[in-house]
Amino acid sequence: MASKWLLVIDNLDDVAVVDGYLPAPNGAGHTLITTRNKSSDGIPAQGLEVTTMEKDESVQFLLKRIGQPPLPGPQIQAEIERIVGILGLLPLAIEHAAAYIRESQNITEFLDSYKENRRELLDWRPVGNYPYQYSVAATWRMSLRRLQISCPNAVTAIQYLAFLNPDEILIEFLKAGAKHLRPEARDNFENNFRLRESLNALQNFSLIRVSGEGMKISIHRLVQVVVRDDLSKTLEALILTDIVRLGLGVFPDISDQNHRETCRRYRSQAIACLGHSNRIVDPEWHRLAGRVALYLQEDGFYRDCLHWSRLTFEIRKTLLGLENSDTLVSMNALALAYFNIGKWIESAEIFVEAFAMGKEIVGTENPETSVTMTGLAWACGRLGLCSEEVKLHKIAFEIRKRVLGEGHPDTLMSMNGLAWGYDSLGECEAAAMMYHRTLEISKSVLGQEHPDTLWSMDRLAATYIKLQRYIEAQALHQEALEKRKRILGAKHPEVVWSLNGLAETYSNLGLKIQAAALYHEALDISRSVLGDEHPDTLWSMNGLAVTYTSSGEWARAEALFRETMRKRRKTLGNRHPDTLWSMTKLAEALERLGRHDEATEVLNYGSVESAPDQA
Repeated sequence: MASKWLLVIDNLDDVAVVDGYLPAPNGAGHTLITTRNKSSDGIPAQGLEVTTMEKDESVQFLLKRIGQPPLPGPQIQAEIERIVGILGLLPLAIEHAAAYIRESQNITEFLDSYKENRRELLDWRPVGNYPYQYSVAATWRMSLRRLQISCPNAVTAIQYLAFLNPDEILIEFLKAGAKHLRPEARDNFENNFRLRESLNALQNFSLIRVSGEGMKISIHRLVQVVVRDDLSKTLEALILTDIVRLGLGVFPDISDQNHRETCRRYRSQAIACLGHSNRIVDPEWHRLAGRVALYLQEDGFYRDCLHWSRLTFEIRKTLLGLENSDTLVSMNALALAYFNIGKWIESAEIFVEAFAMGKEIVGTENPETSVTMTGLAWACGRLGLCSEEVKLHKIAFEIRKRVLGEGHPDTLMSMNGLAWGYDSLGECEAAAMMYHRTLEISKSVLGQEHPDTLWSMDRLAATYIKLQRYIEAQALHQEALEKRKRILGAKHPEVVWSLNGLAETYSNLGLKIQAAALYHEALDISRSVLGDEHPDTLWSMNGLAVTYTSSGEWARAEALFRETMRKRRKTLGNRHPDTLWSMTKLAEALERLGRHDEATEVLNYGSVESAPDQA
């Protein structure tokens, strides 16, 4: 009987090389073939795709290859996780990193070397008994050289894919934007035959992966790095220009609410298009960045919006200077981004600076100056400066009504702001009348389900609560909540407002259990999308605490009032009305619990902090 055997054929990218030479499968031995070529149907064998490792596997692999124990200290563990993360969990790259670390004998040096000398490091090959013939970069370059001969369109395609979202590149996105590319690339993505030919060739060399019924592409980050590093400066500049045009041509303007779903589908694609461009000199980059930031704001991704708003403003300030109308637009967008994440002091400071600039650059009647004035009014209101808020909203409203007309969305927003100001001053009847008028105009001009229409509906309902018109408030809040969930999504920040409003209505109607459930839902959403210290999160927390007081659960209420007071002191200051309200409610809870000295201490602290400064 023949002895057992194992034949290993490594890196068999050209299956034709072994045609006629493979041993027959007779049960005595086994043949193991590794290949990057997916077109291996002619081999009578069972195929198994080897993907990247899991994170924990990658960490343990690197630890073992550098001679570290499997359970290192927290600093080493964190550094190892950063290394395998930046290498995309790719075994060959991790083995390569291990060789470098063994030679340098310093784990913390690797990432600095990678950031400073990435290209050289990926081309580096250790001397001595190294088990792999080629460096990480050389392995892929060999495939690309072969493709340049057999399928040059594939090389053109991957040069573009190297600048897009590595985890998911939508083929529909490429095809929709192909007409905006230079001619030699346009045909490569518009023509179905050439596109599939290119993708198949790249996939056969394991340079990309096609999934989702052939409609999604993924590419390893290190493959992207090697492809980008090998481009000439001239070709890189051409591709970068094309990539931004691709995003700008496909990613729509969210100001048309019909585009919301398209924006959601292409969000990661458009952001990737912004990731590599020479931002300082590319005006189209600024247009796309502004469009992405506006979408992120409208769809509730406030922290992401802040990133792009800040970046765009800093670039325009450097490129154009502060006394420029485009810089003013970016400054307003940045101030609004700070407002939305609950940083109202920072928002007000930027709006004040922008208002002074706007008067000098474009004048007080310009729509952009009214944007600044309205934003400043909102910030003043949130900071408890209600009289200043009403004054600014009145001015902005009159300007917008005169310049833009009463039915313009910006004018309607000023009407909402003015109504909010009246409400804050306790003029609830005047506020309700203005909200009602705004709501009717919004329904007619913007539509029944436009987010601004729902905003007016929610605020009218909130004013009805103050007027003790609870049944009307419940109907409006319920309608706004259902439409917001359907249109904006169940976890949009504006859904939190509707949940809080409906919960407050239920509480006033004596439906304490239902109210508590809605406050819990609002609190969970707000914590996840806005953070633990956002004012809207604290509003939900306060509302929940109030429901506990109405059912006599003073200990639970006390804990929540204390937490909101502490966080409001931190984010809003000791003198803000919301902070003082939390102090009062905390003192009430402490009194009910028999902790009179603590209650007195809280109230005394609040009265001292709220007293006016002495001359």
